[in-house]
Amino acid sequence: MIFQIEKTKIQFVQFFDMHEKAAEAIAEAKTVGLVDLAFTADSDKSTFAGTTAKAMELIGNKLVAWVDHHKNVRWPEFSDDPRYHLAEAPSCPRLVEIGELTGCDLVLAHGAMDGILAAAKALGYTYPKLKADADAADTRRGELSGFARMANDALRADMADDETRYQIVAVIAGLLSESVLREKAERYAEVQARTNELAKGYKVQGQVAYVDATEVSGSYDL
Repeated sequence: MIFQIEKTKIQFVQFFDMHEKAAEAIAEAKTVGLVDLAFTADSDKSTFAGTTAKAMELIGNKLVAWVDHHKNVRWPEFSDDPRYHLAEAPSCPRLVEIGELTGCDLVLAHGAMDGILAAAKALGYTYPKLKADADAADTRRGELSGFARMANDALRADMADDETRYQIVAVIAGLLSESVLREKAERYAEVQARTNELAKGYKVQGQVAYVDATEVSGSYDL
């Protein structure tokens, strides 16, 4: 799904399929920015040439900035191009300049919390603990702020729902009330309570710990 904040369209994608899922949006845009989208590492399942390079070809001279913190052996090939902001960091917002993609026609972002927060910051929207929250979300170290916990729980209520990702950006931008996220976070609290109860009955067989969820009704998040 594609969402819009002011004049900028936002699409949340995976690094390995953006050349397919975002092709139409890229074709319609005059300027494109990317945040928290890694270069594909070559493997038996996917290759740089078959994914990242195809996205680069589609974007071409439309690229405003590509900001990412997932180290890749191909980074040095782009070190002389100022549009590529590639460096190791605890989370992507550490590398993003506030508002650097403001006015961009299209922003492509990874759908994890730090990618969502990076998109918000790139569009000029932030809050005091944004970078620390992104670090905690991506590294699983440190504590999330109250807002980030609520946003993360809202996201986990339905990880396939890109509307929640847009809503997180929109709340940070002051365009939506936090209540839209709070309602989803409360729904996830019910899932988490069911999960905690289920986890109490775990068993160990050899080196494997497992739970029997065959008779559980409703969603859980193990």
